[in-house]
Amino acid sequence: MKLSKETERELLQIAVGFAAAVPFLAGLRGVIVGTPMDVARAYVDLDSHYVYLSGILMGIGIAFWHSIRHIERKTSVFRALCGIVFLGGVCRIINWGGSDMPTWYSFAAMGMEVIVAPAMAWWQMRLARRFAVIKPK
Repeated sequence: MKLSKETERELLQIAVGFAAAVPFLAGLRGVIVGTPMDVARAYVDLDSHYVYLSGILMGIGIAFWHSIRHIERKTSVFRALCGIVFLGGVCRIINWGGSDMPTWYSFAAMGMEVIVAPAMAWWQMRLARRFAVIKPK
C-alpha cells in the first residue's frame, strides 16, 4: 500500500511529536529534580549524561557552522538554535537560584546563552531583512 506524500508527512509529524516527548520530559525532569540522589549510581549516570549533553553541544556548534554559508537565508534554523541555547541558559539561571555561587566558567556560559545568543538571533533577523529574505512588519 502506497501512502500519499501528505499522509506520509502527517505520519512523520505524529511520530516526531511523540518522539520529541522523550528528550523534553527527560530535560524537564533534570531541570526540576537535578542530579539523582542515589550517590552510588549517580556517578555513572551523571557521567553518561554529561557525555551525551556534550555531544548535543557539539551538534549545536556544527549546526551553527552549517548556517554560516548563506546566513541571511537560515533564519528558521538560526532562531531555533539560538532559542535552544537561550532556554538552556534560562534553566541554568533558575537552577542557580537554589545553589552555591557558580564558577566564572558558568557565568561566562550564562552570558553566552542569555545575552549573546539572543543578540545574534536579532542580528541575523536584521541581516535577513536587509537581504529581503524576511519582509519587514
